Amino acid sequence: MKKARLGAFGAALLVSAAMVASTSITFAQSPAAPEGPGAPEKTTLKIVQGSDPDFTQVALTKAIETLNAQGITTEFASVVDTDTATRSVIAGQQDIVVNSLYFGINANQQGIPLRTFLADIQAVDYLLVSIPSVTDIMTLQGGTVGINKPGDLGATVADQCLKFANVDVTQVDYVQVGGTSARMSALLAGQIMAAPAHAAEALNAQKQGALNILADCGEIIGTFLQTGASTTQEWLDANPNLAQHFTDAYIDALRWAATDKEAYIELSKVVVPDLDDEIRDTTYDLLISQNVFAVDGGLTPESIQKLVDIGLDAAAITEPVSTEWYTMANVDSYLARRGAFGQ
Repeated sequence: MKKARLGAFGAALLVSAAMVASTSITFAQSPAAPEGPGAPEKTTLKIVQGSDPDFTQVALTKAIETLNAQGITTEFASVVDTDTATRSVIAGQQDIVVNSLYFGINANQQGIPLRTFLADIQAVDYLLVSIPSVTDIMTLQGGTVGINKPGDLGATVADQCLKFANVDVTQVDYVQVGGTSARMSALLAGQIMAAPAHAAEALNAQKQGALNILADCGEIIGTFLQTGASTTQEWLDANPNLAQHFTDAYIDALRWAATDKEAYIELSKVVVPDLDDEIRDTTYDLLISQNVFAVDGGLTPESIQKLVDIGLDAAAITEPVSTEWYTMANVDSYLARRGAFGQ
């Protein structure tokens, strides 16, 4: 099956294992950091996540708890269809979306002022898993791999893992199944041969003897701004203090995630209640070893440049790449007041 080019917000993110030469871009400059956010412009906040709830993003739940304790009533929804999640923010139905950062780039390429202002996950947490009879990744050449849709994050990760293993991806049949939960169900039913899955779900299935793990995609891809928080420029202009309160609460939560294993695991039982406790422990250690949590907000010239390089290499984005799709002002404000992690 040939890779499909997507429309407004889902350009194909087919990342090759070998990076092309970096294309230099000019980075946006942030204004001087304020002393701190004033009173929020409103006391309600609607957040939508473009995925199933998963173990990797427990910190988002912690941030929501903090905001609620501050008197900001926060509504949260998970939407597996990442396009739908993004469009709900553009339409003003939600305030902030936590999603792949390529959605913000592609929106701006089409004149829609969507702004990424924070990264939360800065490394890939996916494993490539397969049915028990598939123990050699080369078997997938001519086989079926489940994805959400062409160009989605899971499809990008699967493609990268397969290319790294010298699998001819033009000979792989990518089957649109859905999010992580749907892909796992399809695997267990024998409807597909392999699929990318978040680490916790993959390790859980492996322990139960249901699936094999073929590749650690995080090791293959390395540092990568997997997801982040975005909103419209209109919302940012109308709610600068609320946006900063969210940024402060979320980066605090990411730092908590990176340092308090016991509390993280305990809260994960609310977010993903069906995981084996041993798997929670193993997955947390894996996330820490791969430096998954963006404890300084993730957005740096280096990380943005790598994101752009991958996108250009994959034809996920096209030149020229503007700097309008992101702002570092909120992260810069946080770091100016609270310092870099560990300092």
